[in-house]
Amino acid sequence: MRTAHVFSATGDAALRKAMVQRLQQLGGISIDEVLDPSAAAAGDVLVTTTLGFSPAQCADLVADGVKVIVLAPLPSSDQERAYASAGAVYLPMTMDVEPLHAEILRQAVATGA
Repeated sequence: MRTAHVFSATGDAALRKAMVQRLQQLGGISIDEVLDPSAAAAGDVLVTTTLGFSPAQCADLVADGVKVIVLAPLPSSDQERAYASAGAVYLPMTMDVEPLHAEILRQAVATGA
């Protein structure tokens, strides 16, 4: 089983809890809820939103070896390009968490977590 750290800069505890529970139900990963994004270390998989981190902040995390997945509540192609240039994976935020789950698994395998 892979372990990934889920970071939330939105402060929405209910959304974070629902997301973590649903991802754990899908299996294959163990999720550690971490509220302090500065705790992210090389090899961690960080899940955040476009409101939580700017592309520049994501670039800094990626440079430190953190795998960043950005959920976009209102996706746009310009925003997607900016986050992709920063080295982050950009996903539309939807009620269907299967694409996020698959990406966390992919990132965790890539880091050997």
